[in-house]
Amino acid sequence: EWGQQVAAMIAVDDSYRGEEELLQFCRKRLAGYKLPRRVRVVDTLPLTASGKVARSEVLEAMKAGDL
Repeated sequence: EWGQQVAAMIAVDDSYRGEEELLQFCRKRLAGYKLPRRVRVVDTLPLTASGKVARSEVLEAMKAGDL
């Protein structure tokens, strides 16, 4: 409605069972308006030199559909 929507980029391991299970987990813990509308699964999240998640790179990748 306001030009933005909740999205999630996640790095998974072997225990990941799929997007539906992730959304069920979120539904139990988050309000409806906080649920991710898009989920992107990646091998690793982009990091800064200090080891934190590079939020600007995540945002650009989600916008462009990369990663």
